[in-house]
Amino acid sequence: MSGNLERLLAEILAVYRPAGTTKKTAGDSDQIPYTGLSAPPHVGPDDERTVAAVVNLLRQIARAAERSSTLPAPPPSTLFAVLASSELIMRWECLAGRSGELPGLLPGFAYLATVFFLDRQEALRRSDEVKALVKRANYRPR
Repeated sequence: MSGNLERLLAEILAVYRPAGTTKKTAGDSDQIPYTGLSAPPHVGPDDERTVAAVVNLLRQIARAAERSSTLPAPPPSTLFAVLASSELIMRWECLAGRSGELPGLLPGFAYLATVFFLDRQEALRRSDEVKALVKRANYRPR
């Protein structure tokens, strides 16, 4: 995974973390339980690292949105479905030779990972911020 993509993912995470919440308390975790697909389509090692990094980002932003939410929590299966379908879409794109297109999918994935915790307008606003970050990063795969 390139340094450019790592920076982009860190900037996207900052959109979902309120200022001053970078410290964790004992036992605190940003991880929403998700172990990945049981038999995922196999992609190359670079694409594998990219997919894993994006899935990890989605778990982290879902967790950050969950912490700030005043809405009723969705069933855990909802988030599993969002993460699994996002992972599968990314793998399909990689297998089709379009791994360079993955950053363009990030705003939609971010929306799906957070809309169950934030009201729809807030989830859209943050997704628009992610879209602006992706555009500004002008990410180019290696």
